[in-house]
Amino acid sequence: MLNQEVGNVVPNEGEANVSADSETANREASNESETRARIAELVEQLKHRNSNDDCGAIETLVSIGGIDVIEAATALLAAENVLTRTAACEILCRIGSDSVVPLERLLEDQNKDVRKFAVDTLALIGNQSSENALMEALADHDINVASAAAEALGDIKSDHCVDKLIGAMNLNVLMQCSVAKSLGQIGGEAAVEALIRLTKERNPMVVFSAVNSLSKLQCDASSAVLEELTQHDNDVVAQYASDALRKADASV
Repeated sequence: MLNQEVGNVVPNEGEANVSADSETANREASNESETRARIAELVEQLKHRNSNDDCGAIETLVSIGGIDVIEAATALLAAENVLTRTAACEILCRIGSDSVVPLERLLEDQNKDVRKFAVDTLALIGNQSSENALMEALADHDINVASAAAEALGDIKSDHCVDKLIGAMNLNVLMQCSVAKSLGQIGGEAAVEALIRLTKERNPMVVFSAVNSLSKLQCDASSAVLEELTQHDNDVVAQYASDALRKADASV
């Protein structure tokens, strides 16, 4: 006698497991599809963003995270809407280190503005793993990108890049000012020597930038140079050097 009626066959254990795995896979695929659709919807909101107060889309995208959000946010760095670009930068910064490699790839983008925004975002993330890509960006043919890379290296305090920064500091006034700022953030003997050389430049903006950095480092060599610069032809430079010396004396 049959143990079960025809039409009510009970599946064996192997068949049940295959069925459960299939249901799980289908459910996961459905969830991924819904997440991608939600990301696309939120990205569209950001493309038409017209207020800094509209942060709901940003919060949601950050909470979702993952490579799909990162790729969507990096694409938004090419947007003409400044609020959209600002939102993309915030998302990538808050996601953090997972954004670094996709941003580094943007340093090869044909659009100089996209390269500049990528450099700025890497600086805000502040991960030293991006130092090699930023050092390469020092040679970017657009001076705004190159100078932003110089400042970014100072922001992440990459002491491995001092020689590269010094090698790039003679390109033009903007680059010299950016390099001076970063050398003041990084410090070290080589940085101090380079900053002292910059105080001999003719452009007062460059000299001022070098003085500003030397005043922060507060070493014996910089004190002697600051003393000399109190007699500089440019009144602003001379006054700043005097103020820097006064502050250094007060802190002793």
